Amino acid sequence: MAGTYKIPKTTQTGSRTKVARKTPCLLPGDIVINILSRLPVKNLIRFKSVNKQWGNLISHPRFARMQMKQCENQSKRVLISTIPPLAIDYEAYSAGDCKAKFKLVYPAAFMKKGPKFGIKLVGSCNGLICLIIDNDELILWNPSTWESRELPKLPGSYAPDRFRFGFTFGFGFDASNDAYKVLQLGIPRVGDDDNNALNSIKIEVLTLESNVWRRLQDLQSGLQLSGNGIFLYGQLHWIGKKAIAANLRSYVIVSFDLAIEKFHKAVPIPDHEEKTISYPVLGVSGNCLFLFFKRGESFYEGWITKEYDINTSSWNRMFKVGIDRLPGYRTWRRELCYTKTGQVLIDYDRMELVLYDPKRGTTQFLASTDWGSRLHSILYTESLVSPIMMKQ
Repeated sequence: MAGTYKIPKTTQTGSRTKVARKTPCLLPGDIVINILSRLPVKNLIRFKSVNKQWGNLISHPRFARMQMKQCENQSKRVLISTIPPLAIDYEAYSAGDCKAKFKLVYPAAFMKKGPKFGIKLVGSCNGLICLIIDNDELILWNPSTWESRELPKLPGSYAPDRFRFGFTFGFGFDASNDAYKVLQLGIPRVGDDDNNALNSIKIEVLTLESNVWRRLQDLQSGLQLSGNGIFLYGQLHWIGKKAIAANLRSYVIVSFDLAIEKFHKAVPIPDHEEKTISYPVLGVSGNCLFLFFKRGESFYEGWITKEYDINTSSWNRMFKVGIDRLPGYRTWRRELCYTKTGQVLIDYDRMELVLYDPKRGTTQFLASTDWGSRLHSILYTESLVSPIMMKQ
């Protein structure tokens, strides 16, 4: 990518910027690359058409990684599965920037299929979003560059017992092997018989670079996992629930290491054996895990790990709010995060997306849907990472 780059001179005419015909400036390649890597993705996509040299540079996978590293502290966006889909820079939008909420276009495979059963957002990583169409079609999509790629269909290798299982998914990046992976977990449904083969969690993984699903060893855990995996630091995280006595459940956090493709030891959540805890939801806050749950019939609480370490259970309580401050809200679902400004982004019962400020007790509605459909949402960052230009 190094070398010398031509910087076209421009002139301003009214509201238009024109490229001058005079001889352009010449700058060392490393300076140009450094400058460009700090720019927003939207600008870089436009700059690809300046000339062939810039187009090749901005399209290079190494430049995409560099740009992502330079902008790793940028605000995340939330993608909402309306039709058409919406994207919101919730930090900017809450500060009054109306342009921070805008429409996107679904991948071509979605538009061509005209799905009957809608979409499910599996996970996001490095600007890529993994989604499921009609319960079996798997798509990888970069909403910032509009690129998408169809992946192998979801496996059903343990048919005819497939309907004995519920399914949860995860998507993330294995940095040690430079590989993106999709995980499918088959969770035994409550009430099945005691057959060990049916009560174990079935694990299948798709490595995108090889484009092949692989069956891993079953997990004998006795846990019920819900929701899709939260990706952080090379691992996918779930809240696990296990009955330990009559009307008493223990909640833990389990993580799957994408590099070694194994589950780590479960870590308890705060007050994990407390009878009054219900509806725990896992999310992120910067580079830490964030936990939100209902305590009894009186309070909601938000907790954050002091520092990311899945092998410890070191938590800080960030806030505690009375349920009367949130009338009408019974359950809270993902996607959820704790923002830089101390607000909580919550997908409420897949009907409304809200920003709640626990200090002020205020709620800002970002999006909603009617009772005839379900709203799915997921956090993502803008990037140039291409779902197409992966080694296969």
